[in-house]
Order: sequence, then structure tokens, then C-alpha cells
Amino acid sequence: MIDGILNNAPSMGELEARAKAGEPVSLLDVAEAAKAEAKKPKQPRRTAQKQKKPSIRAQLAAAKEEQKKKPPKREQSKELEV
Repeated sequence: MIDGILNNAPSMGELEARAKAGEPVSLLDVAEAAKAEAKKPKQPRRTAQKQKKPSIRAQLAAAKEEQKKKPPKREQSKELEV
């Protein structure tokens, strides 16, 4: 650690891989890795930005246009019973 960044501290992913392999993992290392991940700036999810939902007004306008395209439904004639 010369530049202020811990280069030799394992990340959480590396520690999890070690634990799954059956190697002993120090709780101090896990705590340090968790603290380092908490300090990292979180990146916003890009998928949420790409998938914008249409507004309600746009959906209503599209529905009105769709109804205008469809012919009106015919009413069923009521036959009188004798």
C-alpha cells in the first residue's frame, strides 16, 4: 500500500471462491473486504435507464388511436318472442 489503495487485500469474490474450495478464510479478511466494498462508489444500473416505461398519457393516447382504427361493434338485435 504505497498509493493509499490496498493492493494485497483480497476481494469478497476471491474470499468466497476460497471458502467454496475448502480453504480456511480469516474473518478479519472478510471484514476488511466488506468495508472496502462499502467504500466503493456504487455504479447505477444501466439496464434500468435503458428500459423506460411509457407514460400513462402516452398509453391512453395509443389506446384511443387503436379504438379509432377498429370498426364499432354491432349491437345484437333483440328478437321479440311470440
